[in-house]
Amino acid sequence: MGQLSYALALDIYRDTRAFPADERYGLVKQMRGCATSVPANIAEGSRRATNGEFRQSVGIAAGSNPELDVFLRLSSDLDYMSPDLAEKRRAANTRIGRMLRGLFISLRP
Repeated sequence: MGQLSYALALDIYRDTRAFPADERYGLVKQMRGCATSVPANIAEGSRRATNGEFRQSVGIAAGSNPELDVFLRLSSDLDYMSPDLAEKRRAANTRIGRMLRGLFISLRP
């Protein structure tokens, strides 16, 4: 999951390079933040001392996941990203979201 979410973050960075300059501090910043939050929180949480701390980090990552989905839909609807590319990224994001939910549940006390 960490590798998949990292690869998606790289894709989002590359994709958003082509967005309009006036979105640099809007949609681009939001999308990049959500996309990097997932692998960064997984990495941080995996090094925590307890499962509870790890679970908290996974929960934060899981919160960023649906946010990215909204921003991908907006990007397509605003014609910043092709519908096919947006759907490809959303499918990857959905897969990661399912994995996050499974990990979150497995870390229950």
